[in-house]
Order: sequence, then C-alpha cells, then structure tokens
Amino acid sequence: LEYALKCLPIFERVDNVNSLLNIYNTLGNIYFKKEQFTEALHYFEENMKRSEPGTSAYVMAESGVGKVYYKMQNSGQANKFLTSALGQSTELGNAEVQIICNYYLGRLYMDEGSNDKALTYLNAAFTLAKDYNRKHDVMSLHEMLSAVYDKMGDISKAFYHLKSFEQAKEEIFKQKIINELRNLQVRQQ
Repeated sequence: LEYALKCLPIFERVDNVNSLLNIYNTLGNIYFKKEQFTEALHYFEENMKRSEPGTSAYVMAESGVGKVYYKMQNSGQANKFLTSALGQSTELGNAEVQIICNYYLGRLYMDEGSNDKALTYLNAAFTLAKDYNRKHDVMSLHEMLSAVYDKMGDISKAFYHLKSFEQAKEEIFKQKIINELRNLQVRQQ
C-alpha cells in the first residue's frame, strides 16, 4: 500500500493512462483485502471512469466494483456489476475476470439459499481456475463448493471438496516455503 500510494501522484502527474489503470486496480485490491471497502470502491470506480467500456481494464474494474458491493452486502448492485462484467469478460476471453465474477455470483446465490444457481457459477469458476492453473482460485473454490454441498446435505461431495481444499492449501504452503528458502539461498550467495 505504501509504495502504491507513492506511485499514484507520479503517474497522475505524467498522465500515464495504463500505469494509472494498473495502480488504481492495485489500490482497489489492496483496500479490498484490508476490508476498507469505501476506499476500494473509489479506486475501482475511478478505473471504470478512466477506461474504455468493453476493454479488459474496464471489466476488471467492473468486477472489482461488484465484489466490493458483495462484501458491503448490497446484493442488487453486486449482481448488476458482476453479471455485466461476466458477460463482457466472456466476450473478451478474460478468464481472470470470469473466475472473479462466477465466484462472487456463486457466493451471492449461496447466501440467498439458491444452491443450484450457486453451484452453476462456482463450477464454472472452478473449471476455468483448473484450466488456467490458478491454484489459489482452485483452493478457494474447493472451500466454497464444500460449503454449498454441505448446505445441500451432500456430505460426500462436501467432504471431497473440503479434503481437496486442505490438500491445495498444503501444496501452496509448501511451495511458498520452498520459494522463501530459494530466495534466502540466492540472497546468501
């Protein structure tokens, strides 16, 4: 966050549109992860204003707005932005945004008790995450699928996804440790 905020005035001063779009998206995601949703919303909305509709930057920003509204428990606005971003990202072939939108739409329908709809969206996100080898997304989707199947009373599928979630989490943790050891080794050399 500190470095992103230092970059912002520099990019604004030179009016570098691509860099501004990247930094606004980065700030939106940082504030989203810090659960500072008003700030996150501001940066995602700023990105929507500055980018051309129908571009990857625009749909990324639109999905950001949608996921923030989901976290703010405004399901109507969340559904509107996520559905729009999903349609456009599918046309653009932007898998990352498709995964985000399907994931949050799945969560939205799960919260509403529409478990069949939730499964449709979560499975779509899961397939894309596996196809594009997005391990963190696969892990998160296993967790959500486990929760949906548990709500539906399908204990065997819930258990399968929970076990897969734990395995994926362990693999990611091991890879992180290996990477940290390599970095320390490189720094020592």
